[in-house]
Amino acid sequence: MITDSIVVIYNPEEQLVLENITIISSNTNCCYVVVNSCDPLLLEKIAQINGVVVIDNKSNIGLSKSLNIGLKQVMENGADGVILFDQDSLPAPEFFTNIISSYQDLKNSNQNVGAIGGKMTDAKSTFKDSIVSSPTNEVDVIITSGCFIPISTLQDV
Repeated sequence: MITDSIVVIYNPEEQLVLENITIISSNTNCCYVVVNSCDPLLLEKIAQINGVVVIDNKSNIGLSKSLNIGLKQVMENGADGVILFDQDSLPAPEFFTNIISSYQDLKNSNQNVGAIGGKMTDAKSTFKDSIVSSPTNEVDVIITSGCFIPISTLQDV
C-alpha cells in the first residue's frame, strides 16, 4: 500500500519540526510539506530531508486550503492513502504500522472506511495512556493530525 503524508507548517519551532518531518517522511512514500510561513534557512533544511516535497504557499492561506493543495498532489502521485499531520505532531514508533494495519483489517472485513484517526496524547500532560494498540472503534469525530484517509474516499467525495 502506497501511503503519502502531508504536514502543514506555519512558523514552526526548528528542532521539533525537523524531528517530526524526518520521522514522518521515513515512514511514508512521499511527505508533502505545505508551507504557510517558515524561516528560509529552516525551509532549506526541510527540503533536504529524504522523501520530502516542499510546497511553499509564500503566504498564510490557512490550514484547509493548504491541506487541499497537498491532497491534490497526493492524488496526482498515485498513492493509495494519505496521513495528515500538524507541524508539532510526533507519531509514536508503531503509529504507521498500526494505522495501515487497522485500515487493511477493516477493508478485509468489507467495511467502508472514510478515515482512521490515531490515539493522541499530549507530551506535556502528566496523563499517560498505557494502551499502545487497541481494537478499532467507530467514532463521531477524529482530529486532523494523525488522520489516515484512503484515496478512494477522496475520489468518492
